[in-house]
Amino acid sequence: PAIEIDGSSAGSGASGLVAAAGSDGSSIRGLVVNRFGTGSGIQLLSNDNVVQCSYVGTNAAGTSAAPNRFGVEVQNGNRNLIGGTGAGQGNLLSGNSFQGARISGLSATGNLVKGNRIGIVAFAGEAVIQCPLTLDYNAVKLFLSTVSPNLISFQGTAIGKAIAVSTLAFSDK
Repeated sequence: PAIEIDGSSAGSGASGLVAAAGSDGSSIRGLVVNRFGTGSGIQLLSNDNVVQCSYVGTNAAGTSAAPNRFGVEVQNGNRNLIGGTGAGQGNLLSGNSFQGARISGLSATGNLVKGNRIGIVAFAGEAVIQCPLTLDYNAVKLFLSTVSPNLISFQGTAIGKAIAVSTLAFSDK
């Protein structure tokens, strides 16, 4: 992606790119959106939008974490597409502090998340890669089903360690 939206100076609660009510049918492609630590990288508050070919929560090269709170967040929107099934339509949704893709609201229906590279880092007092970056959602579901409180022997809330482990995993690529 050629265009980077860097939220490191945006202020508390700011989101990177917001498709607000009335912006139905927007196409968001080829962006790097990062460092919105208390907001979303991309926030969809409308319907029929498409987010593709973007890196959300990483640096411009896609090689290290640069977290947003949420990657792509849909709030009460309908029929939004995050990713796609065609070659190159998927996003890299990684390095975010919470979900890479989050869909919320009682009226949020018909939204699709497909073809995006995702991974799992489990953490408490320590952090471990539970599933490396992949397009194989069935593998992610399998790895996710094995996550339990007993997976991490040291208790705590070490989000910094989780981000460091994620960054290290990128550097091995």
